[in-house]
Amino acid sequence: MLAERIGKNLKHLRKKNNLTQEEVSLLLQISRQGYAHFENCRRLPDLELIILIADLYRIPTDLLLCHDLTQIYRSTPSLRQHLKEKAKALMQQGIDKEPYPDYDMHPYASPKYASQVAESKAVYGNSKKRTGH
Repeated sequence: MLAERIGKNLKHLRKKNNLTQEEVSLLLQISRQGYAHFENCRRLPDLELIILIADLYRIPTDLLLCHDLTQIYRSTPSLRQHLKEKAKALMQQGIDKEPYPDYDMHPYASPKYASQVAESKAVYGNSKKRTGH
């Protein structure tokens, strides 16, 4: 059910912004096939990617996860133009389609999140190891 809602929302967001799957995958730094799996409800994006998608379309994550966007989401011409230009620039650069290893290095990372990551790294260090409970 969640995968279906997210897939439907992703497709709606992409189409309302006149983007192709290839363009969205470039903007998110993932493969086109990986993105297609999300739209076709075969896989769920991880939390970091959900945050990136919400930032990309300038919507809160709860709208992406919990609501049917076909009834409430409207794009703006300026957002559509911005996303198209960004995707075109990435295509011209031939940018690598691998996801960023650290979310705080992604171009769509919010300043608030980046400062939280920096603060967390200062307190806990760079280790990504989980401790057992």
